[in-house]
Amino acid sequence: MQRLDFIDALRGIAALAVLLQHCAEKLWPAYYRFSVETIRPGQWGVFVFFLVSGFVIPLSLKRETSTVAFWIGRFFRLFPLYWAMLAAAYVTWQLGWYGVDPAVSAKPLWHLIKNATMVQEFIDADHYIGAAWSLAYEMVFYLYITVIFMSGLTKKAATKSTIATLGLAISLGLLITPTFVLGAEPHTKRIAIPLAVTALFLTIFWDKLSNKYHKAASGFTLFIGVALLLNQPLDMWFTLLLFATMGCGWVYYEAHCGRARISTALLLSVATTFLFALQLRWWTVPHLDPQGAFVTWKASAVTLFFAHATFIATYFLRSYNYPKTLLWLGKISYSSYLVHAIVINAVPKQASALTTLTVWVAITLVISTATFYGIELPMQKVGRRLRTRWRTSRLGVSEIDLRTAAKEVRTTT
Repeated sequence: MQRLDFIDALRGIAALAVLLQHCAEKLWPAYYRFSVETIRPGQWGVFVFFLVSGFVIPLSLKRETSTVAFWIGRFFRLFPLYWAMLAAAYVTWQLGWYGVDPAVSAKPLWHLIKNATMVQEFIDADHYIGAAWSLAYEMVFYLYITVIFMSGLTKKAATKSTIATLGLAISLGLLITPTFVLGAEPHTKRIAIPLAVTALFLTIFWDKLSNKYHKAASGFTLFIGVALLLNQPLDMWFTLLLFATMGCGWVYYEAHCGRARISTALLLSVATTFLFALQLRWWTVPHLDPQGAFVTWKASAVTLFFAHATFIATYFLRSYNYPKTLLWLGKISYSSYLVHAIVINAVPKQASALTTLTVWVAITLVISTATFYGIELPMQKVGRRLRTRWRTSRLGVSEIDLRTAAKEVRTTT
C-alpha cells in the first residue's frame, strides 16, 4: 500500500497541537483562557485525528482478507504501546510524580483494569491518561466499520452512513441521554435498545450477510458497539457528530479512490460543521469555568470548522512533498499523544515557562521516538506475522507459498 504523506503530515501537526496545548495551558493562564474562549488547538488536533481515522481505517480494512486480520492489526498497532503507557502512568503515580482523579486513587487497580480495555469512556471509569478518551470513540468507529464490511454494504456506504449519522444527531441524538445502559434506566429498557437495534439490522440485511459466521459476528459486534455508545458521558448528539466527522474522512478516502465525488465530501463537511455549531448554540449555556474562562458555544464550533478546513487543504495538496520533520512527527504521533501527559506531570517546571515548555516538548519527542522504535514498530511486525498466519491458515497454503506467488506476480507485471 502506498503511504500517503499528507496523512502523516496531518498526524504530526495534530499531535504537536495537542502536546503544545496541554503544555501551554499549564504554564500560561492567559493562553488557557484564549483556548477556551476563542479556538482550542488541542481539540482541533483531536478532530483532525478523527478525520484521519475516517480516511485510513476503511483503507486498512479493505486491504485485509478478513475482519479478524484487520482486528489483529489494530490490536498490535494500538494496545501494546497503550498498555505500556498505562503501566508508566500507574508507576509514576505510585511514586508521587503523576496526578490522577480522586476516583482513580480510591480504586486504582479496578480503574487500571477498566482503562486497559481502551473503552473506559463507555464503562464508567476515570482515565489514567486523559488524552485516551478519544481512543474509545475510535474503537467504536472501528466496530461500526467492521459491521459495514462484514455485511457487504460497502457501495456508497461512506456517504449513506455519514448522512444517516447526521440525521440521527438531530433526532434520536437529542432524545437519548448519556449513560443510558449502565445508568438509572430500568434494566429491561437498558438492554432492550441495543438488542432492538441489533435485531433490526439483522432483519433488514439478513440476505446480504454472506454466511452464518458473518451473521453472528455482525450481530455481536453491532450489539457491543450500540451498548458502548449508549453508555458514555458526552451528549449523544455531540458523539454522533464526532462520528459524522470520521464519516467525512471516509468519504474523502472514497473520493481519493474515485468512488465518490469530492463535492459530496465537501458538502458533508459543511453539513457536519453547520449542525455542530447549531447544536452547540442551542445547548451550551454560557458560564465561567473554575479557572475563570468564559465558556460559550463559539470556540468548539470554530475549532471543528478549522479542523475540516485543514484536512480539506491538505487533501488537495496530497501530492505535495512534505518536510521530513513533519513526516517524522506523524510517525511518532501516537507515541507522543500518549507519552506527553506523563512527561508534563512527572518532569518538574523549570526557572521560566518558556524553558519548561522546551524541556517538556524535547523529552516527549525523545521518549516518543524511543517508544515508536522500541514498542510500536516491533509490535506491528508481530501483528503482521500473525495476520499472515491467519490468512495462510484460511487459504491452506504456507507463508512461503504466498511470498513465492507474490514474487511471480511482480516478475510478470
